[in-house]
Amino acid sequence: MMQRLEETKNMEAAERQKLEDEILAKQEEVSRIQQEVEVKDSETRRLQEEVEQARRQQDEAAALLAA
Repeated sequence: MMQRLEETKNMEAAERQKLEDEILAKQEEVSRIQQEVEVKDSETRRLQEEVEQARRQQDEAAALLAA
């Protein structure tokens, strides 16, 4: 009886450790994905600024040609 109880406790502890390891792995994956998203957002903002600058230059060139 005591041996079964001990075996059950050991199985529960092993399962708990497995779940904790899985949670930690998922947290690390979420952090990595968040970092990737931040990098992509930064790149998107930079590209949008480049597009705006190009539009301004195009408008200036068109205005000069129209003058």
